[in-house]
Amino acid sequence: MTLKEKWPNIYNELLEVRNKLENQFKEVCDFEFTIENGNLYILQARVAKRTPRANLKFAIDFFIKGKIDLNEAISRIRLVDILDFLEPKILNLSELKLIGEGLPANKGIATGAIAFYKSSLNKYFINKFPIISVLKEVSAEHFGLVHQSEGILTLRGGMSSHAAGISRGMGKPCVVGCDTLTIKGNYLKVGDSTLLKVGDFITINGFNGKVYKGKANFINTDWRNKEELVFVSKKIESAIRSNSISNTNIGHCWAIRDFFLHSVFVKTKNIYKRPNVSSNKYISFSQPKNETIISYWNSIYIITHDDKENYKYVLQGLRKALLRVLSNNVGIGNHYKYFRPLFDPILAVRKKIQRQLIGEEYFNINRYDPYLIDVYNIKIFLEIKFDSDKDLWFLDTTNIKGESIVDNGDNFTGYKIFVNDALVTYKDLPIFYNSFRKREYYWRWFQYNCTNYKEIVTFIKKDKKERLANFRLNTYAHELGLLNNNELTISGLSLIGSSKDEN
Repeated sequence: MTLKEKWPNIYNELLEVRNKLENQFKEVCDFEFTIENGNLYILQARVAKRTPRANLKFAIDFFIKGKIDLNEAISRIRLVDILDFLEPKILNLSELKLIGEGLPANKGIATGAIAFYKSSLNKYFINKFPIISVLKEVSAEHFGLVHQSEGILTLRGGMSSHAAGISRGMGKPCVVGCDTLTIKGNYLKVGDSTLLKVGDFITINGFNGKVYKGKANFINTDWRNKEELVFVSKKIESAIRSNSISNTNIGHCWAIRDFFLHSVFVKTKNIYKRPNVSSNKYISFSQPKNETIISYWNSIYIITHDDKENYKYVLQGLRKALLRVLSNNVGIGNHYKYFRPLFDPILAVRKKIQRQLIGEEYFNINRYDPYLIDVYNIKIFLEIKFDSDKDLWFLDTTNIKGESIVDNGDNFTGYKIFVNDALVTYKDLPIFYNSFRKREYYWRWFQYNCTNYKEIVTFIKKDKKERLANFRLNTYAHELGLLNNNELTISGLSLIGSSKDEN
């Protein structure tokens, strides 16, 4: 007999308690109760724990029921929730051999060569092999090995083990407690007979805990086939269009949209190649004096604890959007036409406080992006917190026409941004970023003014007398800041460029 059948009145009381808690906390809640002498007693209540997938579903459900608004719903949806819906599919599963099964400590599929200890890593990096850390259990001395691995497999431990905890923090697939496997010297023993040696490929599935012998080929699931994710995508679009995003949610909102629209992951993957130390001549910039770098450093805005996540999304989103749009319009390999470092980041490191300063400039932007016709220059300074030398950003000098910067982390602690040499203040950064990103998708200035990018550029290239003769376009050029008192501004000069600039 069910509770509803035995005590219908108490069952209805429980439903009422549930509704009151959800209305009070605007969340799904756990509560403990007891029934004594036909009376219901509530012992305690708390916000319910949930899986990533459940968290996304709860946010959608509460929004649909009108218990939270759109902005609150979006703020509750994390990228980890979205990724939980997109379990990769192994294409060559029939070619792999199941050799064990443990506990799925952290989601994801990883394939790589077996590595038992850190000293075995060099040959894998030389051959560009991915690795899987295979350990009895993870301890502090294994951090270097684990950090450089695609995934983690342990023979002991449970869902709250050290391996499980650090794998979630690092975002690495992890299977723990696979006790059917044993490590014998340089071999991984499967059952009583099969032996796998260091360097053999295995595959771990952090979604179901299965371990396979062999190298997997896998693809990600398309989010467009998931009803919940299509719903989230539409609501993100609605929030952006309706300007209903709070300033504290702007970076997060655009990060989700970039994931859906451009498959952009926020997490930065470390690059293990090192800078070319033999190169001490710079092509795209002149290294400033230390005093100049210190002056940059001393004037940056420090990101507060409350703003940390939002500003991380904003700063990475701004950089990635600029690089994506400009590289698409100019062509990959031509970054020297629109990007340059402001200094060598390896020469701007404070090891005692584990901070690094990065400076980069995006120039001639309006020459390549019609929607940013009035923006000629964006300078970005970033202060990064690093834990080891492998987290440091450095110059890539492989392009003979100009250096680029390799980013190795996104733990931003400070920043400063200039647009057309004007400072973007700390409180205005999210607002600027939202306006900047919306230009690409929703800016209708050309249509509203019955003109187009090509017509404006052609007009700007004419001499002063000809420009004065066209009142309509002259007015537009002044409105866009391309002309001032009928003279070309820096934006105007950047827009028309020269043949030399294009070479």
